Amino acid sequence: MALTTLTFLYIGGASSTAQLFSCQSEDGDGASLGKFAFRKAVRHLSCFQRDGVAFWVDVVAYSTAVAYVVVIPLFLVGLMLRQHFALQDARLFTACAERKPPHTTLHLEMLDDQLSKEAFPKRLLAAVAAHMAVHCRGARQVQLLEKSATIIEISENQ
Repeated sequence: MALTTLTFLYIGGASSTAQLFSCQSEDGDGASLGKFAFRKAVRHLSCFQRDGVAFWVDVVAYSTAVAYVVVIPLFLVGLMLRQHFALQDARLFTACAERKPPHTTLHLEMLDDQLSKEAFPKRLLAAVAAHMAVHCRGARQVQLLEKSATIIEISENQ
């Protein structure tokens, strides 16, 4: 939702900036307006005016154009890079399950040893929870070991 809103605001703002630069130089029939050509966004200003209010309209137009062409894209690239680095830890491991009834053992395979010692058990527990949500029904017992976790079926007789 936020990305869609951001897209609409960006496109709407860029369109408004373009209208500050553009002039209506033809009428509805396609005939030239000549010296009566006017700016589309500020209709009371002639296209040929460069002083007074027209000067400030040009200042706003050029500054918003710089913002939409340079500044905002740089901020978006910076945001994407921050997101990439913030989520990098999530891409450093993969979980593998080995099922030997009544036990299932989950191992975390790390791509690099960049995952901290404090984060490893949390990731292992998250992998166990995801595995149990998808593959398991009924009561289960979880044993967290140093590099793996074991899911044990609890029979209803016990």
